[in-house]
Amino acid sequence: MSLDTFANLRYTLPVLLILLTGAQCTEQPAEEPRVEVVTSDLYRDKNQTYTYVRGDLEDCRNLSIRYLEGDIKGHKTFGLQIEVMRGNIVDGQAKINVLHGDIVGGKGVVVNLLIGEDFTGQAKVLKQIDPADAEKAGF
Repeated sequence: MSLDTFANLRYTLPVLLILLTGAQCTEQPAEEPRVEVVTSDLYRDKNQTYTYVRGDLEDCRNLSIRYLEGDIKGHKTFGLQIEVMRGNIVDGQAKINVLHGDIVGGKGVVVNLLIGEDFTGQAKVLKQIDPADAEKAGF
């Protein structure tokens, strides 16, 4: 074999290996999303993801909830990520996309859309709507 043949193999072989490796990577069929529904209070629950919770959260940590119907309580509550919530924040720390209720207490509360009142004056609220106006609009 000539020197040119070895030079071509030196460049061709890595490209061939990359192509073979990429061909073996096939996409797995999409799984149905798991729906987690809880219809009771959660006390000291942590590191979970739920689709729907109907009940109060007390002293919970690091939960991700799509829809919560209940209150957030407990001074040890932190790390909550909630998409839509109907209820009040009595104590704790949470990030909520849409809150239909009041903020009565808590530190580190962040709300994108509040339909209700912030009685603490310490929450970070991006937009606030009066509940009477929200009912007229159909919320």
